[in-house]
Amino acid sequence: MVTSKEGYIHLIEYLTEHLSLFENTQAVDQNSETVLTLIENELCEQIISVCSQNTALTPTRPSCHGK
Repeated sequence: MVTSKEGYIHLIEYLTEHLSLFENTQAVDQNSETVLTLIENELCEQIISVCSQNTALTPTRPSCHGK
């Protein structure tokens, strides 16, 4: 099993010794967009672009975010 390997043990030791690498030292802007929102917006724009290039495709529901 992977967890019984020496490399795994060294990795865990390294990560626990360097926990500061994973700490959020900057204040989080509550008004900033989340990664999910950014992905949704990009996906929406790509779908709209594909649909506008292929006039045979018809929307089955309103476009994303009123665009």
